[in-house]
Amino acid sequence: MPAVQPFLIFQGGHPERAMNFHVSLFDGSEVLDVTRWRKGEQGGVQSWQLNH
Repeated sequence: MPAVQPFLIFQGGHPERAMNFHVSLFDGSEVLDVTRWRKGEQGGVQSWQLNH
């Protein structure tokens, strides 16, 4: 079976909450890596990598 590679965009200023919700939907899922914006840039999470 081919791997699933979702591309998710979240609005509302709460990317970490959205990321944790997404991980909670799949048994055995975990956050592998989080890339954050540098101080003074847009702020918050820039991207993350999940394991399903």
